[in-house]
Amino acid sequence: MTECEKAAPNAKLAKAGNAVRRAWMWLGAYVAVGICFYIHFEWRNAAFGTVDEYPFFRGLALFFFAGASLYLFIKSLVRRQKAAALLYAALFAINLYWPRIGTALDLTAKAYFFSTFPEMCPEGAPKPGYRVLLCYKYWFMDSRTALVLNPGDELAAPYTSWPREFDKELFRNADVIIDECEKKHVKLLVNHVYLLEDLPEC
Repeated sequence: MTECEKAAPNAKLAKAGNAVRRAWMWLGAYVAVGICFYIHFEWRNAAFGTVDEYPFFRGLALFFFAGASLYLFIKSLVRRQKAAALLYAALFAINLYWPRIGTALDLTAKAYFFSTFPEMCPEGAPKPGYRVLLCYKYWFMDSRTALVLNPGDELAAPYTSWPREFDKELFRNADVIIDECEKKHVKLLVNHVYLLEDLPEC
């Protein structure tokens, strides 16, 4: 075997390694952009109680990463770089589905955290003997999403059977009027922590 024949497989391996490294860099860039959006979201929520979603910039990032990952996926397939193509396919799938599953995963993670450390609730630590506590909330468009601690699990029952003091505790700082056409969607996430969403559909 000549020196050139020995060098050829090594060159192919080096190119494949570089392609995989570039794919990981694209994934890293996507994660970095997502973290920046997340930090800004939480900062706006904590500092001002409202959230600027910046749909134009989010859409721009979505289409940029979707287009780039699809192009690079096809390019990797043509060059038979299977590992890199797999990473680009994963980036494309994550980019498309993350807006749908990201919020659910975020709220579930927060629910686990606040169920373990209720004193860390942004809306205030629970008092001894509390029945319900609005732990975390944010506004998105015309609806509120909140995490609520309820040791007695009264929130598992229909809204009409909740104790009257629950309305005062949960909606006292609401910026919208709670009326008959307001639908309350309540879901147990973990350990007496409920997800409550106000979705006005009049």
